Amino acid sequence: MGQCISKKYAASIQFIKRVQKRQLGPLLYIRATGETVREILPLQQWLENGIMYSKPLEFIDKTKFVRKKLKSENISSQHNNNTSASSKKIPGFIDFFNIKMSDFILENPRDYSTFNDFFIREVKPEKRPIDAPTDDAVIVCAAD
Repeated sequence: MGQCISKKYAASIQFIKRVQKRQLGPLLYIRATGETVREILPLQQWLENGIMYSKPLEFIDKTKFVRKKLKSENISSQHNNNTSASSKKIPGFIDFFNIKMSDFILENPRDYSTFNDFFIREVKPEKRPIDAPTDDAVIVCAAD
C-alpha cells in the first residue's frame, strides 16, 4: 500500500511541475533534435479539453447539454476575437507563448486591431525561408 501512495504522490508532483512549466498539451516530436516535449497549453484550455472529451462526461451528460454549451462558448469566443476589444488579449498571449515579435512584419502588438488579426500575422520572409523553392520534389508546409 505504501508503494501505491508513493507512486500517486510522485505522479502528483510531476503533474504540478508540468502545470508550473505550462506543459499540459499533447506530446510533440521535435524532428530537428529528436526529442519529445509537451505542447505548452494554458491550464484553463487543458481543463476545458479534459471535460469536453472525457468518458465520465459522456456517461453523465446524455443530453449533450454541457458539450453544446462548451461548443457554443467556443464559437462565441471566435466571434469575440474579431472585435477591437479582443486586441487586449494579445500582450498576454505573446508573453505566455514567448512569441518573438521581431519575426513578424508587424512587430508592435498594437498594430493588430483584433486578436484574430494577430493570430494570422505575416512572418518576415527571411525568418521562414522556403526550402528548395525550385525543386518540385520538395513539399513545403505553409503553416507554422
